[in-house]
Amino acid sequence: MKKQFLIASLMISSLVFSQVGINTPAPTNTLDVNGTTRIRTVNQGVGTGVISPLYVDNTGVVVKASTSATYGGVRSNSVTVASGGTGTLASSVTDGVYRAVVTTGNGCAFSASVEFLISTTSFNSYYGLNGQDGLIIATANNHPIFTQTSSTSVAVTWNSTSVPVCADGSNSAALNFTLSMPSANTINVTNNGNIAKNYSITLTRIN
Repeated sequence: MKKQFLIASLMISSLVFSQVGINTPAPTNTLDVNGTTRIRTVNQGVGTGVISPLYVDNTGVVVKASTSATYGGVRSNSVTVASGGTGTLASSVTDGVYRAVVTTGNGCAFSASVEFLISTTSFNSYYGLNGQDGLIIATANNHPIFTQTSSTSVAVTWNSTSVPVCADGSNSAALNFTLSMPSANTINVTNNGNIAKNYSITLTRIN
């Protein structure tokens, strides 16, 4: 009965006041909770859509990653590409500067993650990318080798001793790939390995 009364009181107060407080008599925001919060069900963001991470400022107010609706925006996608083939990892990328992480792996549970810096301006067709760093779960030789073939294409290879021959049919070159931009707002991946691979990308806008 007490719980029902509380819910009814909140519903009535929401009709009368523009700010509702829980455990506080003087709310300062539309919903002001003085205490912990639990959300039992949260929907996942659409993989190809842009989402913004949420943070809490020094007063406890929930905010986006930046005062701009675009900075800090995150989008992700994945694609499976046959050996020697090329697939589109991201399209319709909004102009800006991004940090991109591309991940792939093999059947032996080796996961390779590579970070890139990507900049695109479709207005004057200025765009490009550059390999930053990465790692593979393996030996001490776990850093990628970048070969910048052009301002819009970077080949990624791994030391052959870092990637084992695996039961899934992959060899030591299976995790090698090339990331490229055929146009200002598109990012492609070319599979330089010997079997089909799935690649995922996470783009975080930083400018």
